[in-house]
Amino acid sequence: MKTNSLWEDQNKIETIRARLHALVAAKSFNMQDTEVLSLSDEMDRLIVAFEKARQTDAGKAAFKQAM
Repeated sequence: MKTNSLWEDQNKIETIRARLHALVAAKSFNMQDTEVLSLSDEMDRLIVAFEKARQTDAGKAAFKQAM
């Protein structure tokens, strides 16, 4: 993730979070469903990449400016 896109990346994470929430409900809260697990894994990867980018000095500055 590039530091100039941290805000967009955060929005993407929030979009996937909402999709995941809806999917879990649609799957009768079956947390072992393959679609749920796949989307959850995708969100985990995005969060880790986002946090790594945010922890750099440039990432921190860019994120603070966007807020």
